[in-house]
Amino acid sequence: MSNPIEQFDNTYKGLTYAQRQFHFRGLISSHEQSNSPYLDLIYKEYLRRYPFNSYYWNRYAQHVKNTTQSAEESEKIYQYAIQMNPRSYDLWHCYISSVKSDKNDTAEEEKVIKLIEQALQYIGYDFNSAIYWEDLIRHYSENKEELIKLYRRALSIVTKNFDDIYEQYNAFFQFCSPDQIKSCYNAILGTQPTEGQSQDSMILQIKNNISNYSERTKAISQEVQGFESKLTKTEYDGEANNELNVWNQYITFAKTKLAPEQVIFLYEKALISQCDKESLWVEFFHYLESQNQHSVALGICRKQEGFLKYININNLLLQWAELEELYQSYDQAREVYKFVVSHEGDNYLKNLSRWAQFEKRVSSQVEKITEIYEKLLSNPNQKPDVQQWAINELCKLLAGSERKQQALVRYIHFFESQPINKVNYAQLLQFVSQYFSQEPNLIETLSEVYVNAINASKKNASELKNIVNMSISHLRTISYNINEIRITEQKIKAAENQQGQANGESLLKKRSIVQLVGEESINGYDSVHKQIKTN
Repeated sequence: MSNPIEQFDNTYKGLTYAQRQFHFRGLISSHEQSNSPYLDLIYKEYLRRYPFNSYYWNRYAQHVKNTTQSAEESEKIYQYAIQMNPRSYDLWHCYISSVKSDKNDTAEEEKVIKLIEQALQYIGYDFNSAIYWEDLIRHYSENKEELIKLYRRALSIVTKNFDDIYEQYNAFFQFCSPDQIKSCYNAILGTQPTEGQSQDSMILQIKNNISNYSERTKAISQEVQGFESKLTKTEYDGEANNELNVWNQYITFAKTKLAPEQVIFLYEKALISQCDKESLWVEFFHYLESQNQHSVALGICRKQEGFLKYININNLLLQWAELEELYQSYDQAREVYKFVVSHEGDNYLKNLSRWAQFEKRVSSQVEKITEIYEKLLSNPNQKPDVQQWAINELCKLLAGSERKQQALVRYIHFFESQPINKVNYAQLLQFVSQYFSQEPNLIETLSEVYVNAINASKKNASELKNIVNMSISHLRTISYNINEIRITEQKIKAAENQQGQANGESLLKKRSIVQLVGEESINGYDSVHKQIKTN
């Protein structure tokens, strides 16, 4: 049986990221029904490419649990899932619910609590996280010191059940002993109460400290709830939606009202359902850069390598490469650039240029950089504009090295392999002036170029005159030896006269043929000429 992933990629290669997801889900279902030995491979590959989908992470974990009859094996899937998609409330909820369903003793209860504490490190800022804050509050109800710290954390976040948690907090001190109030004072203020300080004074200071958090939260609660009420997508499903605008407004609001870590959380949460939106990724990375959080951005890129390469967002891949360079991971950066340029498209030249610039910054050997250009020039099917760019960049690079003469010859050879016209001839002369004006024996080399260009301007008197004038003007610009100038001008004039005679002969021949055939147009000259020769 052939590899179903390879078959899938060949079949659906031209589709969008969203369209391929739809068919990939069909692939999973068909292999589930047939109890295929490839099912595990298909799940892994799907989740590598579509990591922001809690439903399929949970489905895969349950599949493993059913086939292995092992809760531990299932939990390994969840642990990997939360590494790949740590900000997903739905994914954490599935994981915690699965562990809760398997618990059968007190030790398992502690395991659930530790898992909830871990979850809140990643989704504690989530609007729906109140359920887990309340779980911890119940668990630590007898540990007043831990409980008061929990209240402060929970009340600094706008959650769905904020008012309920606030009400519980208001009743907290009614059930505290004097010693517990002292320990809470120390936990919140980081110091011991003064000697003889009253309980009321201690409680007031604790409340004032917590109010610094809770009052700010209350002030924005209504606006946050307004944004949250408009967001219904909790994971990427490939279907079109209009929620990106809501997320953009939400994040803009958060930047003025919330701490940077909460803004970062919102970006990551937004990308769970909007992961195919290039603008959101780019804005997120710009924000991380503004907060000097380059390591966070790089960590995301490395972790989501499968997704990033599959969705192939060009600007994001280029940012990833630059982050690798920033951390001096040059080999990793080079691999990203190689991947980017392996996909020809509208950004091909831009990507090649960025890769070449990278190599110039980090490579000490010219060969490392020239390899990029040589690969392009050796491809006979390469587009002319790409070849032109490659030869320009290669020769500019070599012009500053010991291979300067080789570069000049290489450039001229490339030029003469192309159709000669006024525009590209002017480009050639300008390029030579800029990069090779100090080259020994330059005029001797160029005299052949001048003559060859003149000889190539057939059947076009205007083009011939333009090229002759450009040749003479260029010659007098780069040479300061009058004898050299006069000798080369004689060669140019001789070539002009010879080509002019050839052009005139061709024109006379064409006119006689036109008269001979009568109705045939000048544009049909070539076919008519062949016909006469045959007859």
